[in-house]
Formats: sequence, structure tokens, C-alpha cells
Amino acid sequence: MSIGTEIILILLPIVSSVCTVLTFFITRGKDHHREGEWRGKLQSDISHIKDAISEYKKMNGQYRDLSERVAVNENEVKSLQKRTDANEAAVNNLSTRIDNIVKT
Repeated sequence: MSIGTEIILILLPIVSSVCTVLTFFITRGKDHHREGEWRGKLQSDISHIKDAISEYKKMNGQYRDLSERVAVNENEVKSLQKRTDANEAAVNNLSTRIDNIVKT
């Protein structure tokens, strides 16, 4: 064997090993980059979900407040209706009494 062939036979496995190590590190870097992107998207999605839940809780509280206010207003309307009916009956009674006085 010649010296050139021996050098090639020695360098070939070394170059192959270096290429393998470089490929490993390049691929690992890309994998970390992809994982970082995925984690970033996941954190963003979680943040949006948290915001939506917070907004839902806020709206739910407002709904409860409005619901309570409507219930109070309904009771006030019922009370006003009863008072209106009572006043109407009193006016009718007075009107009847006035008619009776005028007829006599």
C-alpha cells in the first residue's frame, strides 16, 4: 500500500465521524428550535385561554348583577301595580260616591 492510500484510509473514518457529530449537533439545534416554537405556541394558546376564562368570569358576574337587578325591578313593578289597582279602586269608589251625591 502506498502512503496516500494509508492516509486516505486513516482520514476517511475521521472525516466520517466529524460529519456524524456535526449532523447530530445541527439536527439537535433544529429540534430545540422546533420545540421552542411549539412551547411558545402552547404558552400563547394557554394565555389566550386564561384571558377568555377571565373575561367569562367577568361577564358571568355582570350577568348575575343584572339578574339580581331585574328581580328587584320585577318586585317593584308588582308593588306599583298593586298600588295602582288600589288607587284605581279608590277613584272608582269616590266617583260612585260623587255620582250618588249628585243624583240626590
